[in-house]
Amino acid sequence: MAHPILKVHSTSEFEKSFRKLPVHIQGLATKKDKWFRLDALDTRLHTHKLKGELEGYWSYYEDV
Repeated sequence: MAHPILKVHSTSEFEKSFRKLPVHIQGLATKKDKWFRLDALDTRLHTHKLKGELEGYWSYYEDV
């Protein structure tokens, strides 16, 4: 069963840093963002809840 994400928040600092990345890295990140939005618990991603100041938010990473 999919766990879609309805709202994703990114900061202006993130957006600025993202634009500075090489195009092929931007493409990989965009692909992974689509996986996350479609199913937050996609097995290709290591999804986890954040703690502390960011409690209530989720993050993910993928082994390279």
